[in-house]
Amino acid sequence: QRTPPPMPNSVDEAMQIYKSDRFKRLPESRQSAYYARGRELFEELDQTERRRLREQYRDDPDARRVVRQAMMNFMFDRAKEFAAAEPDQRAVILDGVIAMQESGFGRRPGGGGRGGPGGRRGRESSGEESDADREQRRERRRADARQRIQNMIETGNPQRQAYISEFFKALRERRNERGLESMPGRRRGR
Repeated sequence: QRTPPPMPNSVDEAMQIYKSDRFKRLPESRQSAYYARGRELFEELDQTERRRLREQYRDDPDARRVVRQAMMNFMFDRAKEFAAAEPDQRAVILDGVIAMQESGFGRRPGGGGRGGPGGRRGRESSGEESDADREQRRERRRADARQRIQNMIETGNPQRQAYISEFFKALRERRNERGLESMPGRRRGR
């Protein structure tokens, strides 16, 4: 149980490794390689397979936690790369992340993303969920996100948070320079 797990060969295998105690005991620096391998495996999948995996993990709280952590790790890696880059390379890094955001990478199937058509299992578009229920669910998600951020502020690594904060500030500025919303899924002025 103290040896590092083997590198995954499939996305399903990566998810099982990420949930394992062996993986959780690894230092963050070692976990990064596993997250990078999982991203590579996911990016190799076709859209149908990606959709199947999203459906499979949608109602699994551990899987959502793992995916959230993997995305945070990805952004931290980009933030470190950005901080060490020359000024002309910084725009390239930001544009790469923006391209990923605009392509809908990581969004729910059906092109929905957050709150768009087909989002959240298609309930918004099918009329199964009332406006009040939808708003209540959104408020719960917002409260959960605020709590996660507060927990990171209170217990997280200050250096890591500084990297990410500066990176997201630069990302918002670059999106605005390109005439895009400051962050995907948000309306201007929010």
